[in-house]
Amino acid sequence: MNKNIYVKKINTAGDSAVWLVDGALIRKEINENFVKCAGNDQFNFVPKNEFWIDEDLDPKEYRYFIDRFIYEQGLMDSGKNYAKADKKADEFEKEERQNSPEVRQIAESNKKELLEKIKNKIIKKFSGEIKIWLVDGNLVRSFFLLDYCEGGHDKVYPFIPTSEIWIEKALSPQERKFIILHELHERYLMGRGKSYKNAHIGATEVEDYYRENPKEDLEARIKEEMRKNE
Repeated sequence: MNKNIYVKKINTAGDSAVWLVDGALIRKEINENFVKCAGNDQFNFVPKNEFWIDEDLDPKEYRYFIDRFIYEQGLMDSGKNYAKADKKADEFEKEERQNSPEVRQIAESNKKELLEKIKNKIIKKFSGEIKIWLVDGNLVRSFFLLDYCEGGHDKVYPFIPTSEIWIEKALSPQERKFIILHELHERYLMGRGKSYKNAHIGATEVEDYYRENPKEDLEARIKEEMRKNE
């Protein structure tokens, strides 16, 4: 395994070491589906007794992920299988988020006010008829969908306004481009009648190609996908 994956050990969770890792490198070299965080029960490339958190996430969320991992491990130690423990851990994480001071402070906001807090700024370089917004992923997960990660668009998520794509602001500028490409291509395929499942597979293939071929003109392909979405 490429040791450059490891960025910094930040904590322990029971018998496991908690590591910040280079999620972009993992998605390029190991598995495109690594997002947010994972332990060995989710991905066998994560060593046992380690818990990985993508460094491109808001540090305010680390405690949610670590607490969830500890809770989930406790359920499995008591005999629950991973699927059941994961479902219960979802409920645990949702409750913890709802009780956080930040969420409680803005919980009374109406949807318009909430969207104004979530949406930070438009990425003008890659926006045309389809507006691409940098968003606060922490708030998206706390108020709309726990499984939201990295990016999404209006044809998949009903909470995203029409003709918008959301990209997490915590991602590095280069990583944002890969996710923008993925979301644009997926959205285009769904607009042509593809199911989300098939469109996601197609978008992943395109994303993987550009990750594996850094000499290709990624920005030119993004602009092509912009035109296809108009």
